[in-house]
Amino acid sequence: MRKLIITILILSFFARAVQAKWYRVSWEPGHDPNIQTDPNDTITYTVHIDTVDGRLHFPVGEALFYDFDRPVPWGPIKLWVTATNQYGDESFPSDEVKPPPPCPPENVVIGAQP
Repeated sequence: MRKLIITILILSFFARAVQAKWYRVSWEPGHDPNIQTDPNDTITYTVHIDTVDGRLHFPVGEALFYDFDRPVPWGPIKLWVTATNQYGDESFPSDEVKPPPPCPPENVVIGAQP
């Protein structure tokens, strides 16, 4: 009985790992009219993913891991981009991006038109 319980726990762990999703998010300046870029500015972009769990923050360009097995909306997820330069922060919504298919990694370019 004990071996059965341990086996079930191990299998449930691997089942959750298979259901998890990966994002690789990149930002291409100029695709969104909301942001004004100055060639002399050093701008850092951060992606915020709004979910029912709260707001998650990821640096742009890194591989993003988020377990959609947690209670999040399965419809489109609203992504927010914050541009940071010497004048401060400016946040604006990007296009709604649907969760990627379950085969990692998925490349999502925020602001690009389909």
